[in-house]
Amino acid sequence: MKKANNNKANNNIHASPALAVVAVVLVGVLVAGVGWYVERSVQRLEESNTELHKRVAALETALHATRADLNQVRQATASSSATVSQGAASSNSQDATGVASADTQDDGGAAGSFSLGTTTIHFIFGLWDDGEMPQHFKDTVAAWKRVNPAWNVKVWDAKEVKELWRSHFKDYRHIWKKALPIQRADIARLMILLVYGGLYADLDCVPSKPVDDVFDQAGFRFVVHDAIVCLEDDKDPAKMVHTARWPIRKGVPEYHRRVANYVMWAKPGAQVIADALKLAVHRVETTDKSFYHVSGRPDLNNPYAIIYTTGPDVLTEAVFPIKNGERTTHERTMVIGEGKCYMTNKATGTWIGDKHPAWGQKT
Repeated sequence: MKKANNNKANNNIHASPALAVVAVVLVGVLVAGVGWYVERSVQRLEESNTELHKRVAALETALHATRADLNQVRQATASSSATVSQGAASSNSQDATGVASADTQDDGGAAGSFSLGTTTIHFIFGLWDDGEMPQHFKDTVAAWKRVNPAWNVKVWDAKEVKELWRSHFKDYRHIWKKALPIQRADIARLMILLVYGGLYADLDCVPSKPVDDVFDQAGFRFVVHDAIVCLEDDKDPAKMVHTARWPIRKGVPEYHRRVANYVMWAKPGAQVIADALKLAVHRVETTDKSFYHVSGRPDLNNPYAIIYTTGPDVLTEAVFPIKNGERTTHERTMVIGEGKCYMTNKATGTWIGDKHPAWGQKT
């Protein structure tokens, strides 16, 4: 009996290494299987990613091709419309809001029937200027059309601006009388983009590159961005600290990255434009009139009062709002760096001066 037990024990001893070998083999097979599965999963993810990139590339190619086709159609339409509309160039057809949506204008080559939209370049003239548009402004409009043949051009006059203001912004009607002519121009450009979308440019701003090329180079995506703005200035933050002492700023220094309001693009209803408009109206309503003149010299106008109340500072604050004490960038807004908008602002200062009509003053 004792011998049998010894034999059984010996068999168990001999069986243990065999079981260990089997276990090691099984673990090895399991590890190999898991490794193969992981490797295959990674391979499938890489294949999917590659396929996704191919689809994105194909979509972007199709988008560019569609844009090219659309440009050709627009050019052909503009050409034929200009011929048909030649006899009616002096009259504008108005929609229900009173704003010309299909017009032919003497604006340096902008003739043609079209609807205002995101591919319209907007200008404003006549809020304080009397008479016909000067030739150098006509040349500017013609330059924009020449560089961007697929885009429509619209020059807004005082009557159209006032009607847009009256019909679409009833809560701000009182601001028309309170604002200076230059402030009306600043506010009106925001209203135009908020209602119709498109690109606004001052009449002393000349392009050197097609808008579509500028946007593509900057990485613009229509489904991602609702507005595009350009930096006018990007200074050392330390050099702006002293601006907090300016009474009109009420202790808050001007942000060192100033956004230009002489050129901007937006979709209709873009929130950043709505925010800028709201701030401009608020500042016109609340800024003391004494700030509009040089301290102690009521006969001298203070240009910074316009910059602060309705000009670049308003757009800057909307694009770079302060949240929880920190500067942020407005979501869905693309900011193009200084000098990368490929536009020259001649900065003729048509609104700067003393006893100036842009300030509601008689010369």
